[in-house]
Amino acid sequence: MGEKKPGSSLIKLIEAIRILGTGAGFYWIYDQQALGHEVEALRFLVLTLALPLCATCAAEGIFFSESSAREKGYRAEGERKSPYQIQNLAWFVAATVTGVVEEAGAGELTGMTELLAAGGR
Repeated sequence: MGEKKPGSSLIKLIEAIRILGTGAGFYWIYDQQALGHEVEALRFLVLTLALPLCATCAAEGIFFSESSAREKGYRAEGERKSPYQIQNLAWFVAATVTGVVEEAGAGELTGMTELLAAGGR
């Protein structure tokens, strides 16, 4: 078999958390919508996209960008980050912060959530 790359197990763990967290989030969203709780389903959609999806991508880009790029075959040892990689990292961090801040309004509908919730009525 091939030689194991440094950080490979951790990258696979982050990917598993991303996939399982997003899947569980969407299961919960559909469950809430089936129960008639559209606003809660919408809120959980924002958090599902922000935390298990964007936050894991942001953490991977911040802390494990070298090993992640090598693991996926995008970069050789010693190559510098591409501008595209830096742009993606910035987007994932921004999406995570926006999603968490948007939903931190303890029970209040705020900003985008209020707009989307009102649009369906």
